[in-house]
Amino acid sequence: MHEPDNLTNSSNDPVVIIGAGIVGMSCALSLQRAGRAVVVVDHRPPGHGASFGHAGGIAVTWVSPQGLPGLIKRLPGWLIDPLGPVAVRWPYLPRLVPWFLHLRRHSDSAGVRRIGDALASLMTHAWPAWARMLQDVGGGLQELVRHDGALTVYRERSRLDDDRLVWDMRRERGFAVEIVDDEDLRSREPSLATDFTVGVFEPQAKWCEDPMAVMEGIWARMVVNGGSLVSAEASGFRTDGDRVRSIQTSSGAIDVGEVVIAAGAWSHRQAAYLGQRLPLESERGYHVDIPVPGIELRQILSLAPHKMVATPMRSGIRLSGTAEFAGIDSKPDYRRARALVDHARRALPGLKFADASEWAGNRPILPDSLPVIGRDPRFRNVVHAYGHSHIGFTLGPVTGDLVASMITGQGPVVDLEPFRVDRFSRRGAYSGAR
Repeated sequence: MHEPDNLTNSSNDPVVIIGAGIVGMSCALSLQRAGRAVVVVDHRPPGHGASFGHAGGIAVTWVSPQGLPGLIKRLPGWLIDPLGPVAVRWPYLPRLVPWFLHLRRHSDSAGVRRIGDALASLMTHAWPAWARMLQDVGGGLQELVRHDGALTVYRERSRLDDDRLVWDMRRERGFAVEIVDDEDLRSREPSLATDFTVGVFEPQAKWCEDPMAVMEGIWARMVVNGGSLVSAEASGFRTDGDRVRSIQTSSGAIDVGEVVIAAGAWSHRQAAYLGQRLPLESERGYHVDIPVPGIELRQILSLAPHKMVATPMRSGIRLSGTAEFAGIDSKPDYRRARALVDHARRALPGLKFADASEWAGNRPILPDSLPVIGRDPRFRNVVHAYGHSHIGFTLGPVTGDLVASMITGQGPVVDLEPFRVDRFSRRGAYSGAR
């Protein structure tokens, strides 16, 4: 195992967590459960990054990477369409070339299956960690999680066949996958347009009707438990030998016992202060919230042709999706949000769009689709926890538990070798497909 022994400080030393998204806040709760004092540092309120605007899925069946065999061949066609499911802003393309080369190396069949096994090792513990967190937080948050499954729909059977590897990977790892043909499809989702002819139902999938309410509940519980939030931007570290002694922030220095980097799409900047160079990119997604949709959805609905999701929320219906690579500091292009509306009009003919609102946010994605979870190889009191791509909401609580187990010396229940922070630069380290 990669994790060094005997690294814990006194239980009175604070653990400082950089990032107040679902991963960072889950780390805070798990550490408090283990008896550690925590401080969270973020210049935004808890949950106001990617944790605010995602599709709400607790996607415990998601064990396939973004980079699948044949993806590179599809990319040019997607990129030609400025409002297609994947977009790259052309001035940013030269900076992306190394990232896409990494993606290609991780996209052969053998590498994809190794990555699937690594993701499955996390997913095994994902829902139990969620259930434990919801129970700890209380306040009726359990009622916000729906267990009605997920339905992915296709217009042609041939397109379903194109995704056979995805569905086979889920079956092989113990998840139920049910093919739904035309007539049954309509009974499962009456609002769906008739040109969709086949689908896949996943009964084990879940979703949250109000992700922001969950984030607010976690924040409130963290404060009740004695935790604090520093509203500031982290800008560096003061180190002494193999330890970090303090974090530099826009509000001054904060002394630390342990550090957890969980800053989502900004995490590579924090890691770089410690000498770690990662191919972590910001993949911008968009959503449209529709408060009076005029229809009801019976489950979370994925429109496979457009790589987008329609989720029944407590506040209406949320359309979410797209993957835009433009650099984390670029401004959103809300034409991509309006493209979601155009696709939804065709797929759900009865959907109304009055008073709809748009949002954009940045997901942290690595080319092998695996998060970074583990101790820093150089600084003994630093733990990395980021890069969860589309499944940060799903894996937040289990990541929190794994981080707490490392910091308290209990040892993680998952083999963390595939998630090493140095796997892209260390000779002989796990790196997916070779």
